[in-house]
Amino acid sequence: MLSLYGENGLYALIELAKKHNWQIYDSGINVMINLENPEKNGFKNHRVYIQRIVNRK
Repeated sequence: MLSLYGENGLYALIELAKKHNWQIYDSGINVMINLENPEKNGFKNHRVYIQRIVNRK
């Protein structure tokens, strides 16, 4: 299990996964990360989710 915060870290992890033929599961959005099209991953959705949490306060 790995906790990752920030988009830059995601791209570094994707490169590592591709190098070692790994797959990445994002438990926050319950999907496998698309290693070939990282822009289609849930980071934008995650930011929206975080903003909703922040706005509740």
